[in-house]
Amino acid sequence: MCYPVKLLEVEKFNTKETILIKRYLLVRIETMKNARNNVSAKKIIYDRIDKKIGERSRMFAYLGYSEENYSNWRKKRGTIHNTVCAIVDSFIENAYILNYRIIKGEKGKTEGVEIIL
Repeated sequence: MCYPVKLLEVEKFNTKETILIKRYLLVRIETMKNARNNVSAKKIIYDRIDKKIGERSRMFAYLGYSEENYSNWRKKRGTIHNTVCAIVDSFIENAYILNYRIIKGEKGKTEGVEIIL
């Protein structure tokens, strides 16, 4: 993957957790930008149950977040979403992406973000 190094150097996002989230986002966005990858969806979904295998998939599962590991999962989920938005905002400031849109699901629950390249 090739992306501008300055995206990793934003100091306010350099905790272990945010570095993992940032790297995940960079890999996903680079995949979206590469025309040869045949990725049409520009969405980063946080959590979804994969009906084929009956297990959780998407960003939370990939990064090891699980509802069972947190006493206040709703608060943790909100913190992760705020971190994602702050990182994506820094990507916009550095002209890496154009914009993003927050995806809402049932009952207004935040499901993820859609990247606008």
